[in-house]
Amino acid sequence: MGERMSMSLQGHRARIEQVWDSWQRGDFAALPSDYLVDHAPVWYATHLWNALVAGRVSDPGAKQLAR
Repeated sequence: MGERMSMSLQGHRARIEQVWDSWQRGDFAALPSDYLVDHAPVWYATHLWNALVAGRVSDPGAKQLAR
């Protein structure tokens, strides 16, 4: 597991260095979107909705609506 983690970190570092080099040349289109896309609000909403529908989480607002 330690070797896998080390290789993963090396890969992340190499990608960050590539992006940094691009930015230094003025190429700001080299945004590392693969690091950001997983954190878009739509993904959180989709995963929460799917978990709610599957019954893996309860709806905290349901009690308030019933009152």
